[in-house]
Amino acid sequence: MKTPKSIQVKDHFLSKENFTLKAVPPYGILKTLPQPEQEKIGRYYESEEYLSHDDSAPGLFARIYRTIKSINLNRKERILNTYQHQIHNVLDVGCGTGDFLDHLPKAYQKTGIEINPKAAGIASKKGLHIIKSIEETETQYDVITLWHVLEHLYEPDETIAKLRERLTDHGTLIIALPNYKSWDAKYYGPEWAGYDVPRHLWHYDKSSVQNLCMAHKLNVVKILPMYFDAYYVSLLSEKYRKNSLTTLRATITGSISNLNSLFDGECSSLIYIIRKNTNK
Repeated sequence: MKTPKSIQVKDHFLSKENFTLKAVPPYGILKTLPQPEQEKIGRYYESEEYLSHDDSAPGLFARIYRTIKSINLNRKERILNTYQHQIHNVLDVGCGTGDFLDHLPKAYQKTGIEINPKAAGIASKKGLHIIKSIEETETQYDVITLWHVLEHLYEPDETIAKLRERLTDHGTLIIALPNYKSWDAKYYGPEWAGYDVPRHLWHYDKSSVQNLCMAHKLNVVKILPMYFDAYYVSLLSEKYRKNSLTTLRATITGSISNLNSLFDGECSSLIYIIRKNTNK
């Protein structure tokens, strides 16, 4: 699948405004246009249904989200242990309510970055050290994670450069992102919930992530699938289409997408395991 020149997408979640996704140099990342000004982006998150900022939101989708999140916590910890054998400290960028950090062993030194006051407050009550920006820490970390966060950040180049500085020479950077070249993305088209404009300022595929990393002397050493995301994103996409039998349709679509990913590697969301290129 070639990178599209542009895609017209609506904010189905909240504002109902229209946006354009356009591939931009030098990496081929799709950019949301227009991008809201930073001081105005907050209003696009102002909903009780924005689940990563709330531990207790009601409703079916919230319950499904929390169930999937709970299952994923164990897998995320296994990924850390598989790809980083010595872990003294962990930085979670965009930590939300802190569930991931809270799940990790108490022996780790754990720091979270979260700019949303409500989410940061919930995380702090769990006894976690929460800061507002990468500039507030000069520590180097064995593991830095961004679980569906990079797509929300205004300056990918600047962000990756700063994260590389904060990563130990033998540390591991882990980034999870929606994949707009997945089967479910192609099936739902502009109604694919993984676009989530304008909260997602950027949209990535495997090649654009690899290009971005190489530009900062980082290597993608492994790409892992996130199979549950295909079902959850399909469920939201069916909701946006206002279809009946949303759960059944989403289950079928998510299953087809996951089966296709076994052959082409294009899962609905992907986890990138990244390390420094320390060659001179």
